[in-house]
Amino acid sequence: MDTWELSGDDDLRLIQDCASRLWSPSSWWHPGGLAWEAGAITDPEVGRVLLIGSGDVLVAWAWLELPGHLGAQIDPVHPSVAGHVVDWFLENAGDDSLTAQVSDGDVAIQTALASAGFAELEGAPYFLDMRQVAAPCHITLADGYGIRSVRPDEAATRARLHRAAWEPGKLPFGPGHRPDFPAGAESSFSEDSYELVQSTWPYRSELDLVAVAPDGTLAASCIAWLDDATGAAEIEPVGTDPAHRGLGLAAALCLAAVQRVSELGGTEVAIHARGDEAYPVPRRVYGRCGFLAVNRTRTYGRTG
Repeated sequence: MDTWELSGDDDLRLIQDCASRLWSPSSWWHPGGLAWEAGAITDPEVGRVLLIGSGDVLVAWAWLELPGHLGAQIDPVHPSVAGHVVDWFLENAGDDSLTAQVSDGDVAIQTALASAGFAELEGAPYFLDMRQVAAPCHITLADGYGIRSVRPDEAATRARLHRAAWEPGKLPFGPGHRPDFPAGAESSFSEDSYELVQSTWPYRSELDLVAVAPDGTLAASCIAWLDDATGAAEIEPVGTDPAHRGLGLAAALCLAAVQRVSELGGTEVAIHARGDEAYPVPRRVYGRCGFLAVNRTRTYGRTG
């Protein structure tokens, strides 16, 4: 079995192909979510990525997000490589306080972490993998609003919408859980970031949806990433400009994405949401749209 660190777009595609091949109710990673994270995953200033495989088929990969956080996927047919992943993590992490977030269904990596002295952190933030069948949907929109695919000339406007939707100080944290963001904190998402998203497989412009306000401005957006090999799509991300929140636009976009995935031959749609009470709104919105939790993450930690 060969091991190497990520060196380019071809390696990213190998990771996405691994996620596609291992997709199941117990699997967390989807090629679309990886596409959305591609800029961070391939940036050596953000982290390092280990690949383990034979030929062009991976049996495991791991992302060390500096200074000391691990995400990983292990082929359950090859559980022994999980120990190698954890050893690599310990050798390359740059901080004494180490954490790893893993799928509840990935027993091999959980076992390897426990053997290395990690323990599940009680009360840590966690995420839910929520899914539903792709099918026609009843979509209700606020008066005057519409939904359509993004247009080729809207890259700058689309990037501004994302920044507005993800302005840190205006995100819907639960009572008592809002972090102390620096004054004027902004999303770093740019037009260049958006163009990178558009160029990364399996992006499709017809699944890049926007809600349009009565005056023609873009009010909310979501991207659905359809993997034709599995028929499964992931919605990532969904966001609404704070000036248009409370109108059900995020729910309408999710349902429109579910319907459009169905029209394109997809069979399942997944979306990830925080499961803890620190950030509860998205989970509740997706639940009302018919998404049901099938999996979750767990966070393991080790100090010293």
